[in-house]
Amino acid sequence: NLTEDTVNCCYKPFWRREFSSKQIQHHPKLADTTVRFANYCVPFMSTTIEEQFVTVTCQLQNDSYVDYFNFVRINVSEKEAINKDQDQQKISVLLIGVDSISRLNLHRQMPKTVQFLTETAKAVEMLGYNKVGDNTFPNLIPVLTGLSQEDLKLSCWPSTDTVFDDC
Repeated sequence: NLTEDTVNCCYKPFWRREFSSKQIQHHPKLADTTVRFANYCVPFMSTTIEEQFVTVTCQLQNDSYVDYFNFVRINVSEKEAINKDQDQQKISVLLIGVDSISRLNLHRQMPKTVQFLTETAKAVEMLGYNKVGDNTFPNLIPVLTGLSQEDLKLSCWPSTDTVFDDC
């Protein structure tokens, strides 16, 4: 039988090492593969672990057990931000773009859908909206950016592999 007297366990905190951006630039895997261990091991009792990462070592006669654990902790400033955000009313916007249909054609072909959206869901129609392309992307880009798809490519979107952060 195992008892507290026959098994000795302790935990040792460890942290990611800090590196300069120059060091990481030359050795990109350094930050994700290098840790620093504490030079002490805290015996297990009814211990509350305050550290985020620990390695646990247990000894039983000639056998040893080692494992690693992480504890997700919410930062105090994050808790305050979460609580603060819950008190405020958020703006909720859902923009629906339907492939290959203009606003006027939507009214002709799907009157019940239009009725549900405007009366039940309290949707706001974009009265000046017209279809300019064959699918959602070229039809929503003018609404969201004020540019046509061609103007977007010329001004701030050089390829489909890039993001729209510069637009």
